[in-house]
Amino acid sequence: MNRSILSRILPLLLTIACAVAIFMFSRQSGMDSIRISNGLLRRLLAFWRDVPLTEITNAELRRYSRLIRKMAHFIIYFALGFCSYWSAYSLLSRFRKTAAFSFCVLYAASDELHQRYSIGRTGKIQDVFIDSTGAFLGILLSSTIASLIQRIRGRTA
Repeated sequence: MNRSILSRILPLLLTIACAVAIFMFSRQSGMDSIRISNGLLRRLLAFWRDVPLTEITNAELRRYSRLIRKMAHFIIYFALGFCSYWSAYSLLSRFRKTAAFSFCVLYAASDELHQRYSIGRTGKIQDVFIDSTGAFLGILLSSTIASLIQRIRGRTA
């Protein structure tokens, strides 16, 4: 496979992978989502405090659970924004940021709608804003890197 085709397909595949990951997380039941989040949080807190997992209390989990869950929204959409801009950059000549951001916001809204139909889950407009902020910053980072690469290539050409 030549480099030009790979440079167009890879960003698209990574964007699709992020979207699929988001979909898979969203289709979990509310109980499964909480169980997985709390398991990860318990490990993070134990690592941070350098204590055994058994020393992390349920009260501590409740204290940090909401923050971790919102951070997860932000991070996965940051990745989606980063990859979707990279895809737009490789496929479009104009409106790359607009196309990437529009895709991410629409995907975030559809994801929250999807969660309304998952057992024990709710769709929240607040999460669309968190997701969109993560996507925006991912797009900003990706577009900044693309600009820097263009400048470097322009100087060496």
